[in-house]
Amino acid sequence: MNTLNNNSDVLGDDLATYDLAQEFDGIKDYERPYVMAAKESLKSAIWAKDRMRIRRILEHLHGRTNISFSDLMNSRVDESAEFTWPMFAARFGNESMCLEVDAYGGDFEASTSDGWTPLRTAVCYDNLEAFNFIIGNTGWRPNPSVDVNIRFIDGHTPLTYIAENRPSHQIEMVHALVKQGADVSLKTAEGKTAEMIAAETGNLEVAQLLAEIASKVELEKNIANVSRQKTEEVWNSLA
Repeated sequence: MNTLNNNSDVLGDDLATYDLAQEFDGIKDYERPYVMAAKESLKSAIWAKDRMRIRRILEHLHGRTNISFSDLMNSRVDESAEFTWPMFAARFGNESMCLEVDAYGGDFEASTSDGWTPLRTAVCYDNLEAFNFIIGNTGWRPNPSVDVNIRFIDGHTPLTYIAENRPSHQIEMVHALVKQGADVSLKTAEGKTAEMIAAETGNLEVAQLLAEIASKVELEKNIANVSRQKTEEVWNSLA
């Protein structure tokens, strides 16, 4: 069924009363059914991981309304939550779905009022493909502006979320975050590092990995300090 051409099938009472004017300035009455139908169709396309269908939906909408691609991609998925399409793709999609949302202007750095971001979503819902796309651990998005050391509204960081939530891809996620510059020494608002949280919750695999990484980082700092001191001694001897 093409929901874009069967708006009555997707517009229930809740959707009909959803105030789109809060998201789209100057939206016309005739555009509302197209926007709501497009949102419902986009959900199905991302669930089905159908890139071509996403493109058809967006092009169809663009041809019948003045809504821009980026405005739609950064709007709420529906009236029940603040989730935007980058967050929806981070939860239910894969790398190609994230790529499509990104290509049409989705903001993968934006956050909701309660502190959810696409990165936090990918970690908490154990979506490794979306996670790697968001942090730039893939050739599709080599220079992301996402902060891998971000402190979320509850004081957690991506690493501490991994330590606490134990996603099945936790080892790959930790390695990827560290590769992209994550600081394993960062603490939550309660003063706990990811290693401490992992140890307290019995996540011994991650606790051991983080301990090894922390030791390596400290060793590299010590080597750098010794090297700098030696260089200074040589320069002083030549003065």
